[in-house]
Formats: sequence, C-alpha cells, structure tokens
Amino acid sequence: MSVRSGTNFIGKLISYHPDFETLPPGMTKAEFAFFRGKKENELISFFENFKHYSFADFKTSNEDFKKEFSKWFLDFLLSRHEVQKPYIFIKEPHIQVEHFFEWFPDKKVIMIIRDGRDQVSSFARASNFHKKSYGLSKIARMTLKYYSGYSFYQGCHYFKKNARQFIKNTRKWSDEKYLVIRFEHLENQTAEEIKRVFHFWGVEIDENTIHAMENCEIIGSSFTPKSEYRNRWKPRQKSHSFQPVGRWKNWNVLKKITFKLIAGKELILLGYEKDNSW
Repeated sequence: MSVRSGTNFIGKLISYHPDFETLPPGMTKAEFAFFRGKKENELISFFENFKHYSFADFKTSNEDFKKEFSKWFLDFLLSRHEVQKPYIFIKEPHIQVEHFFEWFPDKKVIMIIRDGRDQVSSFARASNFHKKSYGLSKIARMTLKYYSGYSFYQGCHYFKKNARQFIKNTRKWSDEKYLVIRFEHLENQTAEEIKRVFHFWGVEIDENTIHAMENCEIIGSSFTPKSEYRNRWKPRQKSHSFQPVGRWKNWNVLKKITFKLIAGKELILLGYEKDNSW
C-alpha cells in the first residue's frame, strides 16, 4: 500500500518460486515505477500531441494506446533481461496505481496492507538512516526531523493518504482483478497466505517451495542495526528479536494520541481496530 508496508518481503518470498522471475532478474528490491508521480499522464500527453501535429486522422484512441504501449513496454523489459521463466513479478510500494488496469487490463494485482502503527514506526526509523553520500546539512535536517517527532507526524499523514487511496482503488476495481493480503498474516501465517496468493494467480506451488518461503531471509528492514544499515539489502537470517508485528505497542501516550487524531479513522476502515480505544 506504501513504503514500509512489506513489498520487499513479498518480493523476496515470490522469488523462491521456480517459475517466477523478478525484474531485473535476481533483484527483489527493484521497484516498477511506471506510475510513480503519475508519469503515465505524460505518455498520454505525448500521444495526444503526436496525433494533433501529425496532420493525419489517427483512429487509435487513448485507451488503445495505453494497452499497446504497456504490452510493448513489458515485452521490451523481458527481451532486454532475457527472461525465460513463464511468470514475472513486479512490485511498487507507492499507491499511485489507480489507473493500473487501464494500462495492464489482463494482469492481476496483489495489494499488501499493514497495520498503520507499525508502518509509521518503520517509516520514522528509516527516515533517520543516512547514506554515505549525504552531506552534513542533509544529515542534520534528517536528525532534527526524527528527534523532533516530525518524521513520525509525517508518517501518520502518509498512512492516512495512502489508506484512503487504497480504499478508493479497491472500490472501483472488480474483485477478480486484485487480492488484498495483510503483512501480519504474511509474517505469522506464511504458508496459508502464500497459498491464497498463488491460488489467486492460478499457479501451482509445492510444499518444498512453501517451506523455503517460511524460512525467508530478511531484506531491507528499517530495524536493521545501525552498524549494519549500509548492508541492509543483503539477505540475512531472522533472529528471535526480529518482531515486525506489534512494535507500536511500545509507543508512549503522545504518539498514540497523535496517530489517533491523524489516522485513527483509516486504521479502523482497514479493519485493524474497531474503535480508537486502543
């Protein structure tokens, strides 16, 4: 549904299936940013300008252009990366996919949602990790935002915005086109949830593959120790201390009140709470 909702986790899980390829091959952290920043609108503008200035009566509609362009684009990626497997899995942590089926009408979407409180915890923590290339002024701004509580506040608003967009998307999409899964079920009931996913896709999966997925390594966690953060994209085994579900339970009263005021309604709409009495 958004960043820190578990897209890296599900990408790693799917990579264990022998019939699936990620793009680029072997890179489960890659993102399919086709709809990022609503860039697809620029393609439509290009096509409309092309028709307008071509001095010809083109019969191709915008809807046909979307379908043909997306088909070509996927074929281009498959050819460029020499993909031989029958299925590909692409992921995008951003929610700007409301027009997905206009471009990819015959594809199926998995929507992963996560308890907004844990998502905000992860977002806030990740916001204070610094890349080697960052300058001192940027590091200072990030540190100030984190310790002042602004990153937490910002994360609450991101969750609220993305939850509303998720609800809007699923209300207008037909049920057979998408499947909603919860990060918590994927983490704690991996076998059952993975079977749901592959049943939805109509793809067989054997018990050995499911077992491998149940022992999936961690990649990209915001709770990677700071000393190891630069290597967070290297897979590592789960430890007993790795508990990504329920971290919000350590929040103080101020954080709970802040989240409830900003995004408490959306948490209820997604079915994580019945009311704001938690």
